[in-house]
Amino acid sequence: MIYVTGDLHGEIDVGKLDDFNIPDLTKDDMLIICGDFGFVWDYRGPSGYEKRWLDYLEQKPYTILFVDGNHENFNRLNKEFPIVKWHGGNVHKLREHVIHLMRGQLYLLEGKVFFTMGGASSHDKILRQPQKSWWPQELPNSGEMYTGRRNLEIVNRKVDYIITHCLPTSLQRKVPKFGYDTNRLTDYLDEIYKNVDFSHWYCGHYHMNYKINDKVEILYQRIKKIDGIID
Repeated sequence: MIYVTGDLHGEIDVGKLDDFNIPDLTKDDMLIICGDFGFVWDYRGPSGYEKRWLDYLEQKPYTILFVDGNHENFNRLNKEFPIVKWHGGNVHKLREHVIHLMRGQLYLLEGKVFFTMGGASSHDKILRQPQKSWWPQELPNSGEMYTGRRNLEIVNRKVDYIITHCLPTSLQRKVPKFGYDTNRLTDYLDEIYKNVDFSHWYCGHYHMNYKINDKVEILYQRIKKIDGIID
């Protein structure tokens, strides 16, 4: 089974995983986190605190997958963990069963094709310290965007699921209490939204559980099974 949820923000929202107690889950089952994983964070380097949390996540009975959000330490996430192939796409393995799904990649999971594109713009960056609590790599670069376009062409621009942290520009405007800036990533995702055939799109970032339409859903505290239906 594959499940999906919104942001963790490190220990801030990790408690929702304690309520995820479905019987008989195994490491073949997967929980996808739609960005702001937040457990690779300390700008000074790996700490015992982070190690304990990653070990805690590794001990869950299922495999944890995540796309990056805007609140990640990209200096460390992209350098400390080697890139390996996993289910058809590139990943960073933080632990054997705690895995970063990289930008612009395709993965074949339980017979379904997933496209991933992490990142978002931090609306609170003015309150953060560059290279300490905010990193400019929060937005994808041109190479990552090209990789995404190229991979989508390989599958004739048809996938089953799209997992991102933020929404396309045209859909972000439909978020209640909209106040998020548009940028090159939201415009890029708009291109994908309008030109790719997909069944469902899940994202986080906006700190709410909200259905944009019958194919696109924002998740935060909710954990739901990916089953082709938005209920």
